[in-house]
Amino acid sequence: MYITMGLIALTIDRRALLVSALAYVLVTLTWLFDRFGAVELNVALTALVIGSALLTLSAFWSPIRTVIVGKLPAELQARLPVAG
Repeated sequence: MYITMGLIALTIDRRALLVSALAYVLVTLTWLFDRFGAVELNVALTALVIGSALLTLSAFWSPIRTVIVGKLPAELQARLPVAG
C-alpha cells in the first residue's frame, strides 16, 4: 500500500503524501520485524529500512518522477505539474 502511495506521490509531485502515511508504515514494519524474530532489533531495523528508502527516494526524486510521468498517457501528463 505504501509503495502505491509512493508512486502516486511521485506522479503528482507531493512529498507530503508520503510523510502523512509514515507513522503507519513505521508501526507496521516494527510489528513485522517483531513477529518474525528480530525482537531486540525491530526498532533499529525499522528505522534503517524506512530511513534508507526515504533518503534514496529524496535523492533521486526528480529522475524517478521523470521516468514515472513519462510512462503515463499524454492526456494525463498534461494535467500533472511540470517536473522540476
